Amino acid sequence: MAIMIDDNAVARPQSGISSASIVYQAYADGGEDRYMFVFQEGMATDIGPVRSARPYYVYWADEYKALYGHFGGDANSLRVVIPANAKNIYNMDDLNGGACPYHRIDTRAAPHNAYTNSAALISCAAQKAYPATFQNLPTRTFKDDMPVAQRPASQTVSITYRTGIVGYQYDPASDSYLRIIGGAPEVDPANGNKVYARTVVIMYQAYGTDPHALDEASRPYVYNVGSGKATIFIEGKAIAATWKKTANTTLTRFYDSSGHEDPVRTRRDFHAEHPHGDSRFGEVGWRHWPPGATSRRLPPLLPAGRSSGCPRRTSRRTGSRRGPGRGGWSTSRPS
Repeated sequence: MAIMIDDNAVARPQSGISSASIVYQAYADGGEDRYMFVFQEGMATDIGPVRSARPYYVYWADEYKALYGHFGGDANSLRVVIPANAKNIYNMDDLNGGACPYHRIDTRAAPHNAYTNSAALISCAAQKAYPATFQNLPTRTFKDDMPVAQRPASQTVSITYRTGIVGYQYDPASDSYLRIIGGAPEVDPANGNKVYARTVVIMYQAYGTDPHALDEASRPYVYNVGSGKATIFIEGKAIAATWKKTANTTLTRFYDSSGHEDPVRTRRDFHAEHPHGDSRFGEVGWRHWPPGATSRRLPPLLPAGRSSGCPRRTSRRTGSRRGPGRGGWSTSRPS
């Protein structure tokens, strides 16, 4: 299940994020960003606020043959992209015959008050005769946890958006990244749990206006089919990589400099898209402390675009995985 989620300031904190297996974050209208929570093994008692569809998110949902949950969308998504992808997603649009799993809460103002939950989505999918499972999907490669003694002492990652800075703080004990929003740990109101990522992937991708927009000429568009640079944050390390997505419906894969597929971690990946070379969209930064480092001898903040032993970073789209369990966090930025 892939659900579109609001990230307006009044929509925070978002519910259900700690239960998602993969989280995508990319720029949307008005310079704000938007999420898509992908639920695989996790269940959430509250998910939201739910917002509208965009074409490039449909192409990410295609990768999982997901139930795609949203409240309407731009004209290109509704009239062209979603119908064209009917064999790859299962549409659950509140405004177009899919209102069954959604409700409004009275503690937030519209349009930031639409919510759902895993049980309602599953029940309503059955009412539409959508399949409960799907077999033989393509998969990514995964790796086991590194021995505790080999894990770096710490690593911090920051991704700047127009609406604020998203941070990730590596914790060697749990071998995961604590997500930081507004300078404080993010807490999921659905269960009171802090939000963690196992892998954080930043994909540097081109960003512009939708060439096929049918309503507003300024509709944003992330070019997430093709290939480009990426940075994978995993177990306290920053790995230079290449992302590749060969078609709208194919799985995005990540490769090292030798052309081998880079493994990610099971449970909670965060994928972030970052606009490549566009000064309007801020920077991505990180610093790293090797195994055994202590607060008395921490290395200085590394020069912009560099991390110990890692190549210079450019900006495009990013992805990440979250939490000590499954899933991830993904962020996308224009290139």
